[in-house]
Amino acid sequence: MRAIVRYQDRDVALIRECEPVDPLSGCPFSARGCTRLRWLVHEGDACISVREVPLAIMRRLAHVVPDFGDPFARRGIEADPAGVWAPSCDELDMRFFVNAFLPWVYSQLLYCRFPDFVLVDRD
Repeated sequence: MRAIVRYQDRDVALIRECEPVDPLSGCPFSARGCTRLRWLVHEGDACISVREVPLAIMRRLAHVVPDFGDPFARRGIEADPAGVWAPSCDELDMRFFVNAFLPWVYSQLLYCRFPDFVLVDRD
């Protein structure tokens, strides 16, 4: 989450959205069922999509980890994942995995933001 905003009549979380991408062949996370993601940028936009989600509909958070394979391939083994102040091109190139090694189910994932995903009701 980027922030929790408290309005007089409700509380919301500001989140950055992700979307699934193809799994990687030979990747142990993909083999184990971890969903691979990238930031969502809507057509015509230049920035990552940010959504306001009412806290009342959130169900739980799920852990998300960076996919270090791409930064390592582009910048070497000492590369760090793109941080908050990284150039937007580095941030948009990042990929992430939903951590399938944790016990809860994340099948209803709708809205998300690194490092945590926000799970909400579909209704």
